[in-house]
This record gives sequence, structure tokens and C-alpha cells, in this order.
Amino acid sequence: MPLILRMIKLQRHLTIVTHTCSLIATMSTESAVKMPHASVQIGGFALDDYDRTVNLSIWKIAKWFEGTRKLSFDDCTLLPHLKHKGTLFILSTHFKLSKGIYVPQALALNFPINFESNVVSIGKTSYRIDTVCKKVDSGESLGTCSAVMIPVGLDDHRPLILPEWFKQDYGIPKPAPIKRMGALDVPKNAYSCQATVAPSDTDHNKHMHHTAYLKFCMDAAYYIIKRNKLQFVTKDICWYKVKEAEVSYTGQSRAGDEITIHMWEDPQVPILYFVIHNYGKPIFQCKMLFYNDSKL
Repeated sequence: MPLILRMIKLQRHLTIVTHTCSLIATMSTESAVKMPHASVQIGGFALDDYDRTVNLSIWKIAKWFEGTRKLSFDDCTLLPHLKHKGTLFILSTHFKLSKGIYVPQALALNFPINFESNVVSIGKTSYRIDTVCKKVDSGESLGTCSAVMIPVGLDDHRPLILPEWFKQDYGIPKPAPIKRMGALDVPKNAYSCQATVAPSDTDHNKHMHHTAYLKFCMDAAYYIIKRNKLQFVTKDICWYKVKEAEVSYTGQSRAGDEITIHMWEDPQVPILYFVIHNYGKPIFQCKMLFYNDSKL
């Protein structure tokens, strides 16, 4: 078991303050069989989290969920264990966002929120970790993100079996299901556009960061909507607030890759579907539901 985990068990409450990024992270456990409660508190959103319509960007929201989870859990548990032989990939994410998370930009810098993470299920090679975003003053839930993580080898990116100490320390009696959305078939009437992965879109794993795929989808939607008449989404895509986004990753892309983004809409409800191909191979898919009254 890594040293950091032994420290947490003995101390029962570990607090880390990082003044450089103004975050407060806490992790605590009550026993060896209970899940740790890991949380990160931030003072508010950054001004560059807002897009050209001065709305909070879905990919920036996704980055906050990912960053706070990584700081309070991943960096303290599996990543030190995987050092030099493996890393963590994300298989899927499922966001559910309330209207309250779309705070006006004028209030963004003074909007204390807390991100609380808990592992809710552990399989042979993957685990599911759920993060809840809440207002600090009232405890109001602003959104949730359910992420399925998998350790992979550094060179071949093949799945690694989760260590026994991880299952023993973080396993729970009644785990939640680990499931991903089914494969989306691109219909013949889908719209498509091409894009190139930039070096700034990639991360330390040398592939496109998972939140950048959401940015590519929104950029593609902007151009597609500008050229075509859609049923529900008729203005700049950034005017529309995302209510729910279900995402699945089935491949990778790297700097310089030419990817194709396919998009189509549901004829009955304000849902956009996205599938991204890299040299003909599907690597990403997303189902994005918008609030009906989100257009300003």
C-alpha cells in the first residue's frame, strides 16, 4: 500500500492547502472498508471559463470536475502506485447539471463551491467515481459527474488489473453499477466537419485531453448550425445551457491528427448527438441534452 494511504488511515483526516491555485483539498476515512470522502473547495470560477456569449462553457465545467477529482483522489491513490509503469485513462463521463451552476460572470470570482468525490464501484480493471458540486453557503447541488476510470500500461495502453489493496481500502458492500452508453450509429443525414488536433489540446498522456473533445463538439456545432437549419438549436450553440451530457471514449487522437466530427439532432427533444472519428475509427461519442429555455 502506498505511504500516502497509510498516512490517511492513521490520521483519519488529511488536509492539503495549495496556495498557488487557491484550492483546499480534504480526504478522510472512517474505516478500512468505507470509502474516503474527498473534497476540493474553490472560491469561484475563472473569467476564462466563460465563452463568447458570456455563458459558462461545458468543457470548462468538465475541467473543474476532472481537476478537483484528480487533486483530491487520483493523485493520492492510484497514480503514485502506477508511476513508471502505468497511468489513468477515462472511459466515460456522465454530467448532470442544474441551472444554478451557470452563475453570471459578474459573480464568478466570489462563488465558493465544493466538489465532493466518492468511489462508488470497483471492478477488475476499472472503477467508478462520482463527484458532486455544491454551493458552500447553502449546500445546494449544482451538478454531478460520474466518471469511469481505468489504469493502463504506459507503452501499450492495455488495461491493468486494479491492485488488491485498492479494492480492500475503497471497496463498498453495495457498489453502484459500472456502465457506459451503447454505441451510437451515425445516421445518413448526420452533419460532418473536420478539425485538426492542436498540441495545446493534448495532455501529459500525449493524446487529446478528454475535455477537449467537448470543445471540439461545440465548435463543430457552431459551424454546422451556421450552415444548416436545425429543429431546436438555431442560434450560436454557446447560448444553450447543457442539462446533461453522456460521454464515452473508445479511442485516442494526438497532435496533428485530422478528426471528423459527426453531429445530428433528436427530432423530438433538444438533444444533439456527436461521434468523432480518427482516420475512420470511432474514438468518441456524446449525447448532449439542453435546457429548453436556455436560449437568451
